[in-house]
Amino acid sequence: MTSSLSQLVKLSPDQRREAVGRLRCQAGVGPAPSAPAAPLIRRTARDAEPPVASHFQEQLLFLHVLHPRSAAYNIPFRARISGSLDIATFSETIARITARHEALRTHLELFDGRTVQRIAPAGRPVVPVTDLSMLAAGERAEALRLAVAAAVHEPFAVRQGPLVRVQLVRLSDSEHELIWVAHHAVADGQSLHALVREIAATYRAVSAAGGPLPPLPVQYADLAAHQRERLTDDRLAAMIEHRRPLLEGAPDFDPPTDLPRPAVQDFAGAMLEFEVPDAVAERLHEAGRKFGATLFMTLFAAYRVLLASWTGQYDLTIGTSVAGRGSPDTDQLIGPLLNVVPTRIAVGSDKTFRSLVEQVRDGISEAMDYQELPLGQLVRGLAPPRDPGRNPLYQTMFDVNECGPGPQALADDLTLTQLPIALEVSQMDVAVVMANELDTLTGRFEYRSALFREETIKALSDAFLRLLAAVGNNPDARVADLLGVVPAPAGVRR
Repeated sequence: MTSSLSQLVKLSPDQRREAVGRLRCQAGVGPAPSAPAAPLIRRTARDAEPPVASHFQEQLLFLHVLHPRSAAYNIPFRARISGSLDIATFSETIARITARHEALRTHLELFDGRTVQRIAPAGRPVVPVTDLSMLAAGERAEALRLAVAAAVHEPFAVRQGPLVRVQLVRLSDSEHELIWVAHHAVADGQSLHALVREIAATYRAVSAAGGPLPPLPVQYADLAAHQRERLTDDRLAAMIEHRRPLLEGAPDFDPPTDLPRPAVQDFAGAMLEFEVPDAVAERLHEAGRKFGATLFMTLFAAYRVLLASWTGQYDLTIGTSVAGRGSPDTDQLIGPLLNVVPTRIAVGSDKTFRSLVEQVRDGISEAMDYQELPLGQLVRGLAPPRDPGRNPLYQTMFDVNECGPGPQALADDLTLTQLPIALEVSQMDVAVVMANELDTLTGRFEYRSALFREETIKALSDAFLRLLAAVGNNPDARVADLLGVVPAPAGVRR
């Protein structure tokens, strides 16, 4: 028996389930293909001129100027801290993390016609503590909900900073909640994974009177400079021209909406969660293995069938997030490395689901060859017709999130556990975000509440679950038969 297997046998059933789920995720069956190994990033000098912003940051500053009061690009994190928390130790923990990551001290501005990063000196950020422990249970829960909502949906001043908010809420002597919110200009979803691990490691170090963690090999500003050096104008132009015939002229996503589309996109949104039954999830895993595809590709193909059935659109572009962390130097870096890669997939009702998965596999693989191409540069290069009521190039997304780090021990009797957050914004008309964690396949629909009522999205979610079950039962089914699993809305022709 191998050492790994012998250790697995010794675990409790719950611990074993968690370990298997994490091994499954780490095996690559969840998210889209990761970035290829990137060249090593070198440190750049910090001189009188501020460091140049990345292409992504440049695009976010442009969007902020268009929508200065929008919270659509806030990255929220919420966690329950159970046990005896020392506030002074936690405050020192946040101070050390902020000092270690330049991105957490950065805001954006224009300098000599360029978008640049202004990095503030390391200081001692204040961690305010809101005490709700004296309230009755019902009042405490409502006050906590309001505190989370206020922090999550308050816009940032991107050209002034700071672009991070940290708050502790005391619920009792042994229960606190951490609310941490950053603007997308300085963090992304993968940054939260690094943040969680670093909180745990730093809190333990502070508690033991230890020194700070070792300096990071590179900072986000180094990565931005590296990106600018690699993506020369000629290289960007060549990448855009390669993608042009695949993406140019693609139709806009045109679902049957409950409400008239506003003239200007407002980003107000909502979300609806769902869970795939374990038996269906296992069959979907098996279907992916049978097709030589990842679980992500299988689920993406099913989502594409759902959209064809719902909208009657057989030719459509869907966005997919990529982590952009192909270099080992970026594993623990907090910063916005994420990019979105649009993939255009045409569905043929006369084909089998297997052939659709193969088509998705090839399309995703082709798109991932160009995942370094910043989305903003692609949009500018293709110059699609602009509609202020729609996102350019694509209006729907599908993602499978990577596994998070799980509960973290800050001390022997102190644990930090990430909690879900109810989103009230949506950058897309409709998006599906799934997670394959702890051997459980879950997901959520994010949608623009200016376009859809909750009951419509609930019906769509139920239809997606039926479709996944049908695919699991017969992975070689004809697409035409799968379309029939989802009732077409009135007025939609297949």
